[in-house]
Amino acid sequence: MLGVMLCSVGTALADVWDTVKEAYVFSFPLVLMDVSKTVGTNTVEATEKKAPENQFLHAKTLATAAFRQVVTPNVDTLYSQLFLNLSDDAVVIHKPAADRFLSLEVMDAWSNCVTVLGTGGKNDTERERTYLFTGPNFTGTVPEDMTQVKMPTAIGWILGRTVCSGDTDLENVYAIQKNLTSRPFSGGDWPKGTYDPANEFTPIERAQKMSAKEFFDKVNKLLVTNPPSPKDDEMLDKLAKIGVGAGLTFDESILKDSDGTKWKAMTGSIRNELVASVKKAGYAKQIGAFNFFGEPIAEFEKAYEYRCLVAIDAFGANPTYIAIYPSATIDDDKDKLNAQNSYVLHFDKVPPVKTHGFWSVTAYGDDNFLIDNELNRYCINDRSGAKVNDDGSLDIYLQATKPTDESKVSNWLPVGTAGFHLHMRIYLPEDSALDDTWTWPTIKKMGGGEVPAKSEVNADDLSKLLGGATVHTNLPTESADRTGDKANEDRSEMASSIKSAFAAENLEVSGDIAYIPMRVLSIDQAGIYVLGIKDLLVKNDIKADYRLFGFVTNGSGKVKASSVNVNLAEATAPGTNDVVFVKNTASPTETIKVVPQDQDVAAVANLEKGQAYVTIAGANPKIGGVTSNKGSGGCDAGFSGLALLALSALCLKKHR
Repeated sequence: MLGVMLCSVGTALADVWDTVKEAYVFSFPLVLMDVSKTVGTNTVEATEKKAPENQFLHAKTLATAAFRQVVTPNVDTLYSQLFLNLSDDAVVIHKPAADRFLSLEVMDAWSNCVTVLGTGGKNDTERERTYLFTGPNFTGTVPEDMTQVKMPTAIGWILGRTVCSGDTDLENVYAIQKNLTSRPFSGGDWPKGTYDPANEFTPIERAQKMSAKEFFDKVNKLLVTNPPSPKDDEMLDKLAKIGVGAGLTFDESILKDSDGTKWKAMTGSIRNELVASVKKAGYAKQIGAFNFFGEPIAEFEKAYEYRCLVAIDAFGANPTYIAIYPSATIDDDKDKLNAQNSYVLHFDKVPPVKTHGFWSVTAYGDDNFLIDNELNRYCINDRSGAKVNDDGSLDIYLQATKPTDESKVSNWLPVGTAGFHLHMRIYLPEDSALDDTWTWPTIKKMGGGEVPAKSEVNADDLSKLLGGATVHTNLPTESADRTGDKANEDRSEMASSIKSAFAAENLEVSGDIAYIPMRVLSIDQAGIYVLGIKDLLVKNDIKADYRLFGFVTNGSGKVKASSVNVNLAEATAPGTNDVVFVKNTASPTETIKVVPQDQDVAAVANLEKGQAYVTIAGANPKIGGVTSNKGSGGCDAGFSGLALLALSALCLKKHR
């Protein structure tokens, strides 16, 4: 009986946590909107960075590499922002006519898009307009010369974007901003705001670091004046059972989590869970190297998980009919973008946009900020003068250094010297960009020979990679000591060829390339001259989710841990996720095959890159560590050298 009771208690607690997680996902955008408003209105008077409630801030400068306030800053538009508080009064907003893209996205307290005013708005116009923003308790009369915007919540967010064609166009944007204004419906001027140093924080961090009690107390207070949609009634009924609802009291003791450990674990893992859920639901779209949030972004209705993820990753994103924001962190080979390589971003046709629409491609470093460069060029867009090919296609050159061909400089997008990613912005996209009938751009590496896209790399492949150098696979018919003059010749030849080959790929060789003499014991043991490429892969940030081990099979056809050669004796035995390069001594060939441990030698597996460094185990067990010859294991040391060559080839294919 006691066991049944304990089981019931455990089940009840699990149910509570399931509901708590649903409540968190449902209400996180509401909390984030509130803390964003707190920070964004923390000022006495309007500036270009903040403004009191119901007043506009207008940005005055386009972002540069020196800008560090917001990640992935937009260099196409100047923002105008206003946080609404309609609790006590309605707000009159005047929008001027514009000869360009001028759009006002209006969001309620839950980050749902209520409407879009100006360019692209479904029920609006680009002509001059005056609007009356009213809250849920408004009972007044709307003047005939005003268009009412009914807000379902007391607080809200207006995010305005005005396209700008560079510094020479700033004055034209300022003229538009001057006439984008707000005033109290009741008359008079706006009162001055207030400033509190305690309200200087990063909104997303503040929302994510709240305790369960602090979080849900805020939710319950906000729900009083910011009711969710009537479509959310079923969710509200469910949340009321744990004390989450307008005017309710949340009792944190129901969590049985006195030190907050479970709460922190839940909130810390929630984003990854949301990503998986959103992908499964089909909201996140992947097309080639690019991915973006699709419908129903901004118009979420009951897609609560999607709404929460967008709040975390792209708060304030537009509906797709206004803009889509495809991003790319990989190339078409699914390799991570890195400025050690050069790429061509190729459009068969430039992004299709409607009247006053525009597009751009912006490069950001791995820190999500703009990349400093000699031209102060941070994006290529429809206004930057890039040259279109005769067939209407467009090539954008993504590389670290300025092209030597002057005709390509106008299409050069500098990408720094390390990892980077791209954000493409398409404002007012044509339907073809949304229904996938437009051909999406490709991202391909430039230059260099290709290692065949297969799981085997043979001697000829390696020779091509190494600039035509001889890859020694000849097997002497008797034991031979290869430590004399011939060894020195081989060392010089191979070291020089490898350096040249990697230099051609814009990869630096750090330190010496070492040749370690070895003793070939017999033809059956597949000897080869050994190379060590010291620190090469570390220097170029090449990573993989496997470790490299050299093995022989002694004709068994199986990979055996007991086959570990003597020069790897200092390393631990390979695990189930490691990769071994196998030479079947029963029938030597010139082909290296990649197989998982305990699998048949014939079972070939592809290498996949990940987060853990490749480890060449040996006397110096680190990436590119020199493989040493200890004791009588010369054949295995020789085999490890061949494996090291193959590793270099495969890594180049994956990371070029």
